[in-house]
Amino acid sequence: MSFLVQSNSGDSIGATSYVSLAELADYATDRGIDLSSYTDEQKEAALIQATDFMDTNYEYIGNPTNGDDQDTVLPRTYCSENSDLYYCEYYDTKVEINSGLSKEIKYACIEYAITILGGTSLYTNVTVADSGIKVIDKKLGALQKKIEYVGGSGSVTTTKVPKAENYLKRSGLLADSGYRVMRS
Repeated sequence: MSFLVQSNSGDSIGATSYVSLAELADYATDRGIDLSSYTDEQKEAALIQATDFMDTNYEYIGNPTNGDDQDTVLPRTYCSENSDLYYCEYYDTKVEINSGLSKEIKYACIEYAITILGGTSLYTNVTVADSGIKVIDKKLGALQKKIEYVGGSGSVTTTKVPKAENYLKRSGLLADSGYRVMRS
């Protein structure tokens, strides 16, 4: 797979990243982060993985700007803040906005890429005990919650990268349902 940056209009056929190498370098330099020990190929791979992570682990408002022809889930087209989403999508009479790729989206992608370059996987496999039962017992004062999961051989959780997640929240593009991500 080749490295190709998605455009603000979502029309880059075969796009694999939200961020260019130059944008990654500028962000890192501005923050005193040294990425000189990584090759361009390593940086590109990290940016592709970060983009894939953002595409598969979050739900966003609206629809891809170019529908099924768009290779990434961002940018999105969505209704203006004052319009009803159902009305906008099905009757196409209210103002729609193209989100483009905001600096918050790009910064989130970069933070995930830096995490990957640092040797931390964004995905962690969690195995279930041989019995097939995983018990989670949480206590807070007089409140207690016990959850038992039966079956399956394990699950996948994701690494928490607070700075990236905060950038995504600030982008205003996360769906009201929030994250689809399981935390360990």
